[in-house]
Amino acid sequence: MVAIDALLEGQARRHYFERRLAAAKREPTLHAQLAIDQNGTLAGYVLGRVLEGEFGRVEPAMRLEVIGVKRAAQAHGMGAALGIALEDEARRRGIHELRTAATWREHRMLRFLDHGGWSLGRNQVIDCPIDAFAPREAPAPAQDEPPHGDPNDYSAARSCDFEPLARDVVDLRVLRPEDVEPVARLDQRIIGRDRSGFLRHALAEAAEGFAVRASFAAWVDGSIAGYMMARLDMGDFGRTSPVAILD
Repeated sequence: MVAIDALLEGQARRHYFERRLAAAKREPTLHAQLAIDQNGTLAGYVLGRVLEGEFGRVEPAMRLEVIGVKRAAQAHGMGAALGIALEDEARRRGIHELRTAATWREHRMLRFLDHGGWSLGRNQVIDCPIDAFAPREAPAPAQDEPPHGDPNDYSAARSCDFEPLARDVVDLRVLRPEDVEPVARLDQRIIGRDRSGFLRHALAEAAEGFAVRASFAAWVDGSIAGYMMARLDMGDFGRTSPVAILD
């Protein structure tokens, strides 16, 4: 599979596939892996993952993450067969929606998805560059703004050349598996339904090393007051550069 993918994408992604299949072995109910065998060798494959609560969604869905057919076996309907097989697997699990992502420049993939009956989704994918040219984090608001007085009064409080950032005035910690209960209670109050299963699986994947996550909680007076769950996408949808996804 790594060899086929490397020829299709121009870059080997062994680490991504190893991590992806290790997670599938640990939680088989959340993953789908289907393949086509041709004379005893792998000719094509499709990997899917069940969406439980990402992006605040209500109904479960199956996410098409990777699909590939070796070049010598292309143009024989194998990709379409893999797509249909993933649809059947989703229906068998009681899931009625498939989702995926592709850039508008991936013309072959877009034609393939269009031929398979896919259409533009209801949601927007919003990107945020965080390179060296991104705007600097805004200073935290001052708690007690000093009054404006006589500019010649040097005894007055002076402005600080190094304003505290928001992260400096909040107790920010990495989310741990044992934080799932208070996070789930807060999450349920915000969105109106229980997503504890999704939260538990996400934190467990990070703890077990099957997913690269950057999830944080903000603490106030010893209690979790806010949370953020994100993951590092190392290869889904044909990506060859890491992208952080805010779930």
